Amino acid sequence: MARTFLPPGLVGLVLAGMFSHTMAMTTSDANAISSVFTRDILPKLSKKTRSLSKRGALIAARTTTLVFVLLTMLIAVEQNSFGGVLGLLISWFGALVGPISIAMLFGLLPAFRYSGSAAAIISLAGGVVVFALNEYVFHVGTAATVGLPVVVSLILYTVIGWFSRRHGLRPEVANMMETLSQDRPSKSTSSL
Repeated sequence: MARTFLPPGLVGLVLAGMFSHTMAMTTSDANAISSVFTRDILPKLSKKTRSLSKRGALIAARTTTLVFVLLTMLIAVEQNSFGGVLGLLISWFGALVGPISIAMLFGLLPAFRYSGSAAAIISLAGGVVVFALNEYVFHVGTAATVGLPVVVSLILYTVIGWFSRRHGLRPEVANMMETLSQDRPSKSTSSL
């Protein structure tokens, strides 16, 4: 469409704009993933990383960013073996965003207050494993490849949270739930 309606010089500008935006978005995503992995996931997986110095955390974040970018480049180079660009967008994005969003969305609801970080990590891992099995072992249709990881993540997140009830809420979670359940403005907002 751009070649039909735009003069030749503007087609080049459109391509340059698409390329630069793609690179900027990849950089932004790599930094966001690095931050979440280094600050939230890594300390839950390894006790050594809980007491990292600022320099150690920076090195871990840079390593995570490098690994993410290298994996992204490897997938881009080998995109034909993953079903092409459209196949990547539909199956990978559809199947992996669902398990990631389960913890992010349901973690905001009071009914899931007992589902902590372990439930989030296990449900995400379960969804990714189901996606990989559907995509590469069982070769099911696109609907199952996208839908089953979400269902498995939801079940794991709910069940782990339900079994975690007996441990009770951590004090910071209880305080946050109490604050969220109050229906009156705080002193700082009431003076505005």
